[in-house]
Amino acid sequence: MRNRMGSLRMRLVLYVFFIMLLSNFLTSALYFSAQLFPGTPYAAMLLTQVLSPVRLVLISGIIATVITAWIGKYFLSPIMQIKDATERVAKGDFSVKLPENEGEDSDEMNDLIRSFNRMTQELSGIEMFRNDFINSFSHEFKTPIVSIRGFARQLQREDLTDAERREYATIIADESERLASLATNILLLSKLEAQ
Repeated sequence: MRNRMGSLRMRLVLYVFFIMLLSNFLTSALYFSAQLFPGTPYAAMLLTQVLSPVRLVLISGIIATVITAWIGKYFLSPIMQIKDATERVAKGDFSVKLPENEGEDSDEMNDLIRSFNRMTQELSGIEMFRNDFINSFSHEFKTPIVSIRGFARQLQREDLTDAERREYATIIADESERLASLATNILLLSKLEAQ
């Protein structure tokens, strides 16, 4: 069971609640300070003109907005890190690894970061497998072509016996079959990958 107090949603609700309390407290402190010190030159003007109920709500909203913007950076910084890392992955850099926050095992952001790191690790493995496959396939594809070319040139010689011609023609036919088989397998792999 997830620790509800540790969840991002619950922390966000608590932060907004405390921001509203703090902004109301600061606005009330301003209002009551004007009432407590009525002899100051600006107290009467502050009470009558500046601190009317509508203005109190506006001041409280401005204070809450400033505090929320400041605390919002704390909440958005991991999201911005994930966004930047995602852009790097989209460009083909699968070595990206995001740092996990220590001691916050049940946090949704940590879950997302762990999933992101697993994804990049899997993509990196797939990329390595793909590169190995392409290198291996290139070698397997090039070998019969070189063989066919070499034996076709041998067939062009005038001094060959009929037995040598049949042998070279058989090798060319076998290597052609090998190439056709490789091409069929690649098409099959490409169809399987598309599914």
